[in-house]
Amino acid sequence: MTSRKRKKKPLIDRIKRQIALEGPLGISEYMALCLGDPEAGYYTNGKPFGRDGDFITAPEISQMFGEMIGVWCVLMWRNMGKPSKFNLVELGPGRGTLMADLLRAAKVDEGFCKAVHVKLVEISKPLRKKQATALKNFDGNLRWLDDIQGVSAQPAIFIGNEFLDALPLRQYKKSGKHWLEQVVGVADEKLCFFNGQGCFDPKDLPENYDEEPDGSVFEMSPAREAIVQYISEHIGGFSGAALLIDYGHTERGFGDTFQAVSKHKFVNPLKSPGKADLTSHVDFSAFTKYFDERVNYRLTTQAEFLSSLGLVERAGALGHGKSSEERYDIEMAVERLAGRNAMGELFKVLVAASKEFRLIGG
Repeated sequence: MTSRKRKKKPLIDRIKRQIALEGPLGISEYMALCLGDPEAGYYTNGKPFGRDGDFITAPEISQMFGEMIGVWCVLMWRNMGKPSKFNLVELGPGRGTLMADLLRAAKVDEGFCKAVHVKLVEISKPLRKKQATALKNFDGNLRWLDDIQGVSAQPAIFIGNEFLDALPLRQYKKSGKHWLEQVVGVADEKLCFFNGQGCFDPKDLPENYDEEPDGSVFEMSPAREAIVQYISEHIGGFSGAALLIDYGHTERGFGDTFQAVSKHKFVNPLKSPGKADLTSHVDFSAFTKYFDERVNYRLTTQAEFLSSLGLVERAGALGHGKSSEERYDIEMAVERLAGRNAMGELFKVLVAASKEFRLIGG
């Protein structure tokens, strides 16, 4: 007689059970469970991307986005002295759309295509399958990694589009003279936010923090900072470049940006764990301390970055000979990617490279 595999309880019930046994969860721990739980995590089992998913990322809007990044990669590789072997590392590759468009655009340089070793940092098995399908025509060196630490010690170009925003964050709320960590607990059988016991040292807050009213929120993400620190140390030690794109800000400040998105709408982040994407705005200013005398960096907007690489010119070439309806769609894609009232200003770009290489983009 065969034994049946016991079905796990819903994620929300397991979270409540953990809180009952161990106490409230920090937002960072809560995010890690919701997004990465092996059985019910949003990214490990969901279908988040595209019009039929919960949100649309820039690569899904238009092929032009990935093509511009492909141009940037080729230019950086040439700028690096055309190493005969290098890693092209994408963090959180989604459905593989960006990398497919990138590599197609990079075919303009045969040397680049021969030298590149593509590494996709992805923990989700369903998404790995989608990435493999998207990259089925790529006949070069391709490998998946569970963690960025698996990148070999050689020149590398790192790409991360809307990757950092999904990494866990911590929140601290002002209560009197103290900044108390926000935690997730249970009240009336529902998940709720509470003030925890952990305090944040005010000396690490932005200036004039004492003028903030009670209830003000400060966010930080050690997980994001650890990724950027690793990338900086890698390209500083083995040469290379990095391109990190996300929605966020370039000056430190206060505000609650923790949010959940499901079916293209904002929802309560505590209502359905594992069923919605959890993110927050990325504080790019927190990363600058990890760049030293070995690494140059630049912060710019997505609009400036894409425009500097020829987005408008590429749109014109793509629309040549097309119908008026098709040209209109291309124009609308440019507006969504680079418009002031769309992604162009909200999304920021961090460009970094070894000190001896010129920065490109923006």
